[in-house]
Amino acid sequence: MSERGRQTLPWDLIRGGADGAASSFGSTFALLVAINYFNCTPLQKSLIAAGSSLGLGLSVFYATYAHALIGRRSLEAAFPMFLAAMAIGWGALTDDPTTYAAAATLGPMLLGMRVPLLTAIYRENYRDAVRGQVYGLTLVVSALGGVAFTSLGGRFLNGGIERFPWVICFTVLFTIAGAMATLQIPSERGPRKPLPNPFAYFKVLRENSTFVAMLISWFLFGLANLAMVPQRFEYVSQERYGFSLSPGMTALLIGVVPEVTRVLAVLPMGRLFDRMNFITLRLLINLFLAGFQIFFFTAHSIPMLVFASVLLGIGNAGGSVAWSLWVTRYSSPADTTKYMAMHTFFTGVRGIVGPYAGYWIAERESVQTASWIATGLILASCLFLIWVEWGRRVGPTEAKDLEGPSE
Repeated sequence: MSERGRQTLPWDLIRGGADGAASSFGSTFALLVAINYFNCTPLQKSLIAAGSSLGLGLSVFYATYAHALIGRRSLEAAFPMFLAAMAIGWGALTDDPTTYAAAATLGPMLLGMRVPLLTAIYRENYRDAVRGQVYGLTLVVSALGGVAFTSLGGRFLNGGIERFPWVICFTVLFTIAGAMATLQIPSERGPRKPLPNPFAYFKVLRENSTFVAMLISWFLFGLANLAMVPQRFEYVSQERYGFSLSPGMTALLIGVVPEVTRVLAVLPMGRLFDRMNFITLRLLINLFLAGFQIFFFTAHSIPMLVFASVLLGIGNAGGSVAWSLWVTRYSSPADTTKYMAMHTFFTGVRGIVGPYAGYWIAERESVQTASWIATGLILASCLFLIWVEWGRRVGPTEAKDLEGPSE
């Protein structure tokens, strides 16, 4: 690890731990409260589920203007975190479902806007040979923070879902702590530049056809996965599906079990990212997540739900590393932010469409039908990846490196 990497790692670990705890609100508690306390409408729940994806969609614009106006990656990444803390805190002060839905959507949206900048920090501060492993270590700390807060928060809410404002207050504190740690990460202030055109980032789609093919594969898989995220909560917490679990048990199955599994699997997945053909790794991850969809939404017992959640945790471990770092395989250091901005933009698009599509299908057919459609999209994504890899082997490609890490 370089000297700059050694200076970055301690603060990044603190940021990761705080982020993991704070992200429990968006990944678990926001929807749990929306369903069990506010009785939000499907549209409101879809917006809450799409909050971080809205931020990813806007990240291309934020990354463009923030770097031109601020010019220091750590400050650019920390600024929306402070705003997110204020937005999330707003949700603790209301009894109105519409106001709560707005707060629970806005907070994760602001956090999603910083993602390309964090990826740029990883590209600038960590060497290629260790980037995946270091990111895996940060994810372990993040997952531990998420496990601890989700478990304690779920138990706390077992005493009454109306106690949720206290969970939000702690979420705000963790978000602020993460922002403060981000500010300490080494990054150089660049020269002030004229405001660029964010739509110019879309030019990379014409420059690298393999990158476009990978974006299509990500879109198919991501749409399937995101469509079913809110349905996980509906399936285990609503009596009509046969479970009607308590808030604590719901948090355990959907938050704690997958996160504990992710802790155990993320470092090996980080090593695989550094050493393995990326398409092969992505196929492996997709198969774990397809297995989760099948077993979870056909489960009729708690052990089967636990088994499915373990598959989800393994898939999330690989998916977390791959999602955050895969563009470093296809871009030059100077273009990493542009490529990541395109990736996060299309992630945001599918994240907005996905949850609403999941609710639309589930209400007109059934949750099981929606899960089978989602599984089909994941398998279609796998077939598309196989086609891309076959094309690489029999013809030229613009991919920088598909066999292993770039050096």
